[in-house]
Amino acid sequence: MEPSFAVQLDYLVHRVTHCGWTIGPRTIDNFELVLVTAGEGRIAWDDRTFTARAGDFICFVPGVRHRLWVDSEPCMEFYGLHFTPLGGFEPPALPRFVSLPSPHRLQPLFRQLLEDYRDPPYLYKWKQDLLVQQILYEAAVQVHQADCPAETLRIQKVVQQIRQDPCRPWSLDELCAAAHLKKSAFLEAFRRVTGVSPGQYRMHLRLERARDLLLDTDLPVAQVAACGFSDPFYFSRCFSRHFSVSPSRWRAEHL
Repeated sequence: MEPSFAVQLDYLVHRVTHCGWTIGPRTIDNFELVLVTAGEGRIAWDDRTFTARAGDFICFVPGVRHRLWVDSEPCMEFYGLHFTPLGGFEPPALPRFVSLPSPHRLQPLFRQLLEDYRDPPYLYKWKQDLLVQQILYEAAVQVHQADCPAETLRIQKVVQQIRQDPCRPWSLDELCAAAHLKKSAFLEAFRRVTGVSPGQYRMHLRLERARDLLLDTDLPVAQVAACGFSDPFYFSRCFSRHFSVSPSRWRAEHL
């Protein structure tokens, strides 16, 4: 049975081109990801022509007629990855052409994938799928960040701070200051990004942390409650409301 994320790796190449090099015009019946690592070249599709330079990421989808060529120095160097999704997997929607802010984070993934493609290691199929998944994930994250509003990026940093220390008694004023936003703008942006209020988000993390402590330690419930709760009875009520069972009952059922 195919795993939930699986691809058929059809073709993979690291190509150093020369003046006069060309591919196409052509259409393909699979997906192709191109990461330009040096030089520049020309790409055309749908009667539009682009200059591709180092750091550019191109996604060709099945059935789109396109052409690549190089007509001047410095000549383009790139990785090209052709793959076919398997088992119902659908790749994330990516722009056809985008300049990535951190292309150096993708190069080692392509390089490792190419090495394994040429000399398959043990459990190659699993490793291949993971590397392709990492490439798609990293590209999608960078595309999202490039198009992401400044407010969203600030909220994401605040969320990371809360996650690193969920038991700390974060005040709303502290969080607003960390995001460099006024209270009303912060609350609106936080709910837009996370779907909940800052208080609800902190509560969720603290209860998840408390659940882990109940499972992984022998601490009494009153000490577990100290993870963000000043009153053990209030902690028990919150835990019971969130997990539909008391802390002591949850520990007994899961040990």
